[in-house]
Amino acid sequence: WLCAWLLLKDRLSLTVPGKEDKTADKTAVVDLEKSVPGEGSKAAEPKGPQKIPWSRMMQSTAVWAIITNNFVFHYAVYVIMNWLPTYFESVIKVQLTGLGLAKALPYLMMFGASNFGGIAGEYLIVTLNFSTKWARTILNTAGLGLSAVTIFCMYKAETKAQGLFIVTASLSLLGVSRGGFAVNHMDIAPEFAGVIMGISNTAGTIAGIVGVAFTGYLLETSGGASAIEGWKLALGFASLLNVFGLTVFHFYSKGTRVFT
Repeated sequence: WLCAWLLLKDRLSLTVPGKEDKTADKTAVVDLEKSVPGEGSKAAEPKGPQKIPWSRMMQSTAVWAIITNNFVFHYAVYVIMNWLPTYFESVIKVQLTGLGLAKALPYLMMFGASNFGGIAGEYLIVTLNFSTKWARTILNTAGLGLSAVTIFCMYKAETKAQGLFIVTASLSLLGVSRGGFAVNHMDIAPEFAGVIMGISNTAGTIAGIVGVAFTGYLLETSGGASAIEGWKLALGFASLLNVFGLTVFHFYSKGTRVFT
């Protein structure tokens, strides 16, 4: 995609049809302002770097709602991804390598579902006139809530098809939730969205480290990977984290600008 964009970007028109005259008028106004002493010079003055409100940011419940959901999202994703071979071998009694190209299906569907979550959020806000807060909450709740069910039910799969279906459903639904928490930093702090993204992604990385290790601990203390009780416990914990995350987001997230 990057190569295609680099080749075609200069040939693609970025002007919206029907708005050429308005764009030209705005350009003319800007040029006129620059030609008037005292007018264009003020507008053209570059702004200095904004000071990051670290204290306010770390005390904001809206920011912590994003951080919390990034943590629970990546906890579930990393647990599924890293324990997938063991899950298929121990629960379904099938080698993951035996699935061929089908084993890529969960990740491809998650990619598509993540994009769907973004498009659906835009549709709710622009077309159906939902508030930004509720559009984000609906997608976040649907994604994390439904995936909590499918993740917990993973231990019930008995065949390759059932296992592949439930894993694909879990990752896809997790992808939908990205239309909620994963873009909310742009709603509350567009100027500092990168900072909040960096903080929340750090929490997500920690979740991956902790989640994979903790899942191994739960399986080991419950009779090993071949014991269903261990999987019930490990998958149930990931599901409960999802419910906790969506609850926090429901009550503490915001859809309006918090930091200016």
